Amino acid sequence: MPDILGVIAFHSYYAPTGFDPSLITFDANHIYVDLKGSKCSLLCHFEESPTRYKNRIILKVIFAVDYPRVDTLLNAIESVNAVNFPSHKESYIPRWETSYKRYYPTSNNYLKVENNTVYMEGDDYEGLVNSGTLDTLYETYNVPATVDTLQSFEGHNIYVNYAFNHLSEDDPKRIKGEKTVTVNSKINPDIRLFKPYPKHDFINWDINFKKDTLDLIYRTNIS
Repeated sequence: MPDILGVIAFHSYYAPTGFDPSLITFDANHIYVDLKGSKCSLLCHFEESPTRYKNRIILKVIFAVDYPRVDTLLNAIESVNAVNFPSHKESYIPRWETSYKRYYPTSNNYLKVENNTVYMEGDDYEGLVNSGTLDTLYETYNVPATVDTLQSFEGHNIYVNYAFNHLSEDDPKRIKGEKTVTVNSKINPDIRLFKPYPKHDFINWDINFKKDTLDLIYRTNIS
């Protein structure tokens, strides 16, 4: 998998009370989610949540990208339209999007690839202009096939380490994968939910993958 460039708390409406998105950190291969200060209180039970509890956080993960064939195509488009697409910056995936973009600061235009379609947008265009599908443009510009594809996050494996009050942080549990998510919980295990629920500990995490997001749901002995 490519390096991790950014992690955003994309959806924290169902997160535990007191969850602080600023405590999420990362490096090239790891994501660290620190729940320090969070707690289950009388409001932990939350009917609006899909799980019925405030125990869900969705993270958007931004990866470094390298798509040689797509970049070769964008270079070819530039060569026949140098006025609108002069010297460009490095291609990238925007923070809040799933597209692949290349920015041209001189003209304030973009070439954008999304859903296997190339678009043009910026000062020289009225809105988003569809230039054609990747397969059609590869043939038009005679771009040879390579092994790269526009991959999504879905299907990649992730290592998930979780360390709770009742588990040694030196012995985290590991789930299969190539990248690591470490969830560090400093939640007080003696906090009681409203009656008739008993005392609880946080005992596990469900990790779900969908494109470029991680859906974290923590489980307790009552959920």
